[in-house]
Amino acid sequence: MKRVSSELMELLRSIVVSVSQENNQFYATLGTQLERSTYLALNDALERIGGKWIAHRKRHEFQYDPNSALENIVTTGLLPEKNPTAFFPTPREVVEVMFNMIDKEFLEYKDEVGNLRVLEPSGGVGGIADYLTEKSHNMVLDIVEIFEPNQKILKEKGYNPICMDFLNYNTDYTIEYDFIFMNPPFSVKGDKNAYMTHLYHAMNMLSSVGELVAIVPRGWITGKTKHDEKFRNLIANNSKDIKHFKEKTFKDSGTNIATVAILLGKEEWKKKPINGYSTWHEFEFYCELNYDVANYKKIERHIKSHTEIDNIFIDDMIDEITNKLAKKDTFISSEFTQGYREIVSMVSKQLKAH
Repeated sequence: MKRVSSELMELLRSIVVSVSQENNQFYATLGTQLERSTYLALNDALERIGGKWIAHRKRHEFQYDPNSALENIVTTGLLPEKNPTAFFPTPREVVEVMFNMIDKEFLEYKDEVGNLRVLEPSGGVGGIADYLTEKSHNMVLDIVEIFEPNQKILKEKGYNPICMDFLNYNTDYTIEYDFIFMNPPFSVKGDKNAYMTHLYHAMNMLSSVGELVAIVPRGWITGKTKHDEKFRNLIANNSKDIKHFKEKTFKDSGTNIATVAILLGKEEWKKKPINGYSTWHEFEFYCELNYDVANYKKIERHIKSHTEIDNIFIDDMIDEITNKLAKKDTFISSEFTQGYREIVSMVSKQLKAH
């Protein structure tokens, strides 16, 4: 942790926290003009405890009472880490996209009969929870939140958050959820793929007919690591829908990282035999291959120009189809590559025979 200078300590002691009549927000004021270097140090300290500078009001505003956090800095002489949980609030327009992706008829039915159970793994300050409570009358909403200032905000809003690290929650997976809405931390200290870790854990809590919708960064789409490949396999096997957000959608939340919303289900049926193929994935690949052969003459020429159906040719064909599907946000699971190879070989031989 960063140690506080004596000058900054005096400034923090003199801060007055008030509640705005205008928007019911807590805000901090000093009543004195600061040199830029001093202001930057103060701004850094206040941002670390959840403050946000509002230029037109010339003050830092908080969504909770920051007095205890300020007192903790003054007492210990140490600043907390910057955004230790990698929390970036979910804009309402993003939550609307997430909600519109799910099976709303199923949600309304479960809500009507009174056994709808929903999980939000990283509650933040309640952006997703507030929206969901507008849409449901009877749901049981479990909100998990690790960051104490956010816990206070959720409690003040009337929620009863589960105050712990989500990765330690429901580890025996005895609780199952109909819907999971999550904006997980993208990267945290010790886990640069934190969003993957959180999503894998959440998927284990999803009911067999449930749906999970998550906001994630886009890096896994073209990433070359084993982590990226494992995540693409999850998407290939379980994805129902993918929505891309415009650049800077999360700008007001504090990040410009490009994001997508993904809708997942258990989709176990996709791994079972269908139409003579060992899995749905192989059947889908067969359809795509035949579609490409029928509509792209260059692929047909490519097939006929090879004297042998060798491994290099098969790999090239698989890469070509995979790249086409990836541009449409459809991903082929590497778990079933052998089946794809057999299909490419079969179709290629059929074409060459003509």
